[in-house]
Amino acid sequence: MKNIPSSVEIESALQAELAVILDRSAAEITGETTLDSLGLDSIRLMEVMIFIEKTYGVNLADAGLSREDLRSLSALAARVRQARAKD
Repeated sequence: MKNIPSSVEIESALQAELAVILDRSAAEITGETTLDSLGLDSIRLMEVMIFIEKTYGVNLADAGLSREDLRSLSALAARVRQARAKD
């Protein structure tokens, strides 16, 4: 049986990674922070997607990532968990 991290664990990892990518304090980024409000451009979004693929083995492009999945950090974490659980 594979170990599937909780949405909270994934959210925490994404929060830390976004803080590094965006050169911000992790405290500035919450689960309800909209990714648009962070100024996440396409290059930085690709960095996040690469982090997700390397860390969780999930290719979000193949998993049908939607705009709704990018509305907040919590939504993205939930989508990663859902895609991980399907594998």
